[in-house]
Amino acid sequence: MSRLALLVCLLGCDHFYSVRGTVRSCADRQPIADAAVTTSKGTGRTDANGEFKFVLNRPHSDIDTVTLDVQKDRFQPAKQPDVHSEKPVEICLQPAPAP
Repeated sequence: MSRLALLVCLLGCDHFYSVRGTVRSCADRQPIADAAVTTSKGTGRTDANGEFKFVLNRPHSDIDTVTLDVQKDRFQPAKQPDVHSEKPVEICLQPAPAP
């Protein structure tokens, strides 16, 4: 690859980064499995340990933060803004009020 092509790629190529964390119950700190975790780029689910990870693609001009929306039956939804790609995040969900 020529130096010019490498320079063009470094300036204009996409950049991959990850966002990861754990979803827990605020009431007892237990992990919440199968919670839906959504970003503007897609939706994933937590594993049996309440953990999730997204590998995202962004142009160099974007900022490495995302907003996470988390939902699970029997819990109130939660929104976590400005999640940074270098730091794992812990999100706790409050139990939904009894009907």
